[in-house]
Amino acid sequence: MEFEQNARENASRDIISAWANNDPEGAGKWLATLPAGKSREQAVQSYVSQISHSNPELAAPWVDSITNEQQRWSQMEQIARNWMRNDSNAARTWLANSSLPDDRKQRLLKEKVEAE
Repeated sequence: MEFEQNARENASRDIISAWANNDPEGAGKWLATLPAGKSREQAVQSYVSQISHSNPELAAPWVDSITNEQQRWSQMEQIARNWMRNDSNAARTWLANSSLPDDRKQRLLKEKVEAE
């Protein structure tokens, strides 16, 4: 039974990674249909990881559903960094309203200022 569960989680992760690469909007719609649970969690993490560079605005709404706090914060930081390269104002607005701790937000904003 555990093998079957792991296989299903790995398959979901692999499918969403490939799909997100080719059709991030469609992959996001599919994610929304998955029931809560470990398979969905793995799929969301893969989706966010896959599109955070190319489509941070699509990844951002999903990152809050990552239950592991450290993984969620790490993904939030990655999304913010990538998004600030393309649309600094939208990234700052999202970051200000995100659940990322204030010290991490400030560090990201400082990195952006120093890079300019």
